Amino acid sequence: METNEQYLKRLLPLLKKPIPHSWRVQSYSKNKPVATVMAYIDQRDLMDVLDAYCDYGWQKKYEEVAGNLFCSIGINMPDSTVQWRSDCGVESNQDAEKGRASDAAKRAGVNWGVGRFLYDMKIQYVTTNAKKDAGNYPHCIDEQGKQIWDLTEHINNKNPDAPKAPTRIKEDTEAQRVANMQGVKVSEITLEEHKTVINSIPSAVGLGGYFNSLTNVEKANQDIIALLSARREELKVDTAKA
Repeated sequence: METNEQYLKRLLPLLKKPIPHSWRVQSYSKNKPVATVMAYIDQRDLMDVLDAYCDYGWQKKYEEVAGNLFCSIGINMPDSTVQWRSDCGVESNQDAEKGRASDAAKRAGVNWGVGRFLYDMKIQYVTTNAKKDAGNYPHCIDEQGKQIWDLTEHINNKNPDAPKAPTRIKEDTEAQRVANMQGVKVSEITLEEHKTVINSIPSAVGLGGYFNSLTNVEKANQDIIALLSARREELKVDTAKA
């Protein structure tokens, strides 16, 4: 069975992967008809990522410390222990207590890497129908001057490389189960991530399961085949030494 260190080595890059996100107006300009918009994920997005990638499960708990609401997210390890990362939340304008709990969960998720990609995104601006002043509330408009009713759809439709939602590979066979233990959604990870996962696989059975989980395109990728072959040779040497 893989060690906790091996598990985290392949899990953390997956948790940090960009995922589908929403957009909302952060502020309206008082000097020109422009809105500053920000990307965000909600608590359900966080749970989807943890469900998809945490092979041994995860858990969540809340506690109040000195008036602050903390959320702790625990990820179950291969040796049955749990590693926790925590953070506190702030109240929202809509629902103070619910917003504080949701914010705490998302902040704890960021400590695991979920949603951390949002901090690297560039600020975006959207044209509005008017400048902001005390007597009006502008709305966002598109290139034709029409009101944008769904800001998330409007912005994401312009991005052909928008990230896809995390999904777990279906466990059909023992070999597939082993592949899932070594890494999920292999069809969407980079060559470097393939390398990290492959080098953590402790058996030939696991390598076979991993290969079976690849897409046809990946199975024909000579770089991936070379990584698998090299790992097989390493396992043979380790077995011979034992």
